Amino acid sequence: MKNKVLFLLIIINLILIAAITYILSMEDNLWIKGPIYQEIIDDKDLVADILPPPQYLVESYLVVLQTLRERDPVKLKNLILKGDKLKDEYFERASYWNKKLVSNVDKDNIRNIYFKNAYISGIDFLSIRDKIFIPAILRGNYQIAEDVVFGNMLIKYEKHRADIDKIIKISTEKNVYDEVKATEHINRFSVLLLFINFLLVISFILIGYMGYNLIVKKINRVTNTTKFEEQEVVECLSSMKSMLETFDNTNKRFEKENALDFNKK
Repeated sequence: MKNKVLFLLIIINLILIAAITYILSMEDNLWIKGPIYQEIIDDKDLVADILPPPQYLVESYLVVLQTLRERDPVKLKNLILKGDKLKDEYFERASYWNKKLVSNVDKDNIRNIYFKNAYISGIDFLSIRDKIFIPAILRGNYQIAEDVVFGNMLIKYEKHRADIDKIIKISTEKNVYDEVKATEHINRFSVLLLFINFLLVISFILIGYMGYNLIVKKINRVTNTTKFEEQEVVECLSSMKSMLETFDNTNKRFEKENALDFNKK
């Protein structure tokens, strides 16, 4: 029985070790800065970068429209510089996401849509701005500038916008999926904690049972030893009593014989 209980305790401890290891791995995933958390943050950052700018060219297009209507040289220069700044931010963040979107199938899908579609149409839009629109504005050819803005630039912007909408849809769906996945992990974590508590209770019961048996055995052993010692004492006293009785009888017989001898004399 003792060996069976020990074996059961060993099995329970092994299960506890495995469960705790799994919990620690889940904690790493769900903890702040963990993989699941980081994926959610990355997707939200991506959406923030493409809606609004720098990865979504809506502001760049707005600045182009403002530039088309502006006639003040100072304000015109500031608008051109603002457009240049937005272009630099566009390329800077594109370089960042080119390195970041490399970890899984969902991100590969977003990467393909962006860099093979939205990014290319964005580059085309900015190229037309720099090579045709701005030179026409600086020369005062506003009709040519307007035709470009509502012609090729508008086509490239609408293509860019349509691809951006696809990315937003995919990223939003992925965020919902990641949040559901995190919730499932947390639910499994809670169930596993309950299971561990159950195993701990069983372990304490078994340990208590073994301790109880051990104490009872020791008490029985002490009791048996005490009974044996008491029996030895009783036997010893009985032997002493027999010896005393024998000595007393011998002494009485000796005195009796001496009395007879004295009477004869």
